[in-house]
Amino acid sequence: MAALADLAMLVRLKFWEMKSADAWEETPEIYTSSVAVITGALERFYDLLESSEKLETPSALVASYREVLKSNQISESLRGIIGEALSRDGLRNAIDRGYDVIFRQLRETGEDSGITDPYSNKRGRGGDTALLWLFFHRLKRFSEADYELVLERVKPLMRASGMLRYVDPYADGYLNPGYFFEDHEVVPSEMTKVSQPVKGNYIRQAFGTRYTRYIEDVFGKDFPAQWSLGVIVSVQAYASMADWFPQSARATEYRKKARDYFLKMLAMVTPGP
Repeated sequence: MAALADLAMLVRLKFWEMKSADAWEETPEIYTSSVAVITGALERFYDLLESSEKLETPSALVASYREVLKSNQISESLRGIIGEALSRDGLRNAIDRGYDVIFRQLRETGEDSGITDPYSNKRGRGGDTALLWLFFHRLKRFSEADYELVLERVKPLMRASGMLRYVDPYADGYLNPGYFFEDHEVVPSEMTKVSQPVKGNYIRQAFGTRYTRYIEDVFGKDFPAQWSLGVIVSVQAYASMADWFPQSARATEYRKKARDYFLKMLAMVTPGP
């Protein structure tokens, strides 16, 4: 019931138009990866509905959906909302709208619709490690070229020790090393490029006001956090490409890159001697 209510709520709220922002996002925006996750879930539920017509025993989720539509345990209005949102017509419309956003944003900017940062007045995040989540559940309307574009969007983010979350205009202090210290703690001198002591609260205040010059003076320009998770998810991404497009001229390349990222992942998570 909870899963059905969640899906119906997202359709009812028009997820393809909803701006979202978790605690770590500076600006609410329509994110390609978020829209893709929901669109993929709706696609899979639609497929379950279609296939259930040929099955003597439908899946548990479809059986639950049918029970909800007949249940006297929930209000008639709620049954109507779920029935309308998750009907075949409702699902087809929501999936179409989701793909409209995914294709447009991925081709024009990447992860977002061209947001303007309120401090720097720069537009568009472009590549974002979050785009790699598109590889965890295959989108039925995505071709090899579409997935190649996702990989191209995140390619500039790779660094020696992981992947940046995103580049300009948000690389000016995003989770820089000083961000992990308490206000009163002094950042170890070997992490900085200045002679005077630097406390954690100085770094957070500079980041909050986009005082980029101060942060660059302290850490240098190549300081954003490098996420090991990006390397781990890249293993999944290239392995998926080899599995989904086995006849591709690049299938061997996909398998090699999956292996390379897997070895890099092991090097990152395995203790040294």
